[in-house]
Amino acid sequence: MALQIIWTEEAKEDFRHTIDYLLDAFGDVVAETYTDKLYNTVETLAQMPFIGKRHAQISAIRQQVVRPYTVVCYTVVADYLVVVNLNDSRQGSR
Repeated sequence: MALQIIWTEEAKEDFRHTIDYLLDAFGDVVAETYTDKLYNTVETLAQMPFIGKRHAQISAIRQQVVRPYTVVCYTVVADYLVVVNLNDSRQGSR
């Protein structure tokens, strides 16, 4: 059974910023493709939460890459998958 997905406010804001950028720079098709890839990845994590790599400094946080540049940082709490934030893999992680 899949975990219930919760997005933190920070993760929601990260998503909004990314989508705004993609819409402005590349248009609807790229933004929609990115959204589909991100949501599919998060849904997969809800079904198999331990496939992500552990964060180097914070062992409770796991990371999963969404190509090409997004890293989903998340944790598992009871029956919930909590999306903590979305990082750009070209920058240092938070």
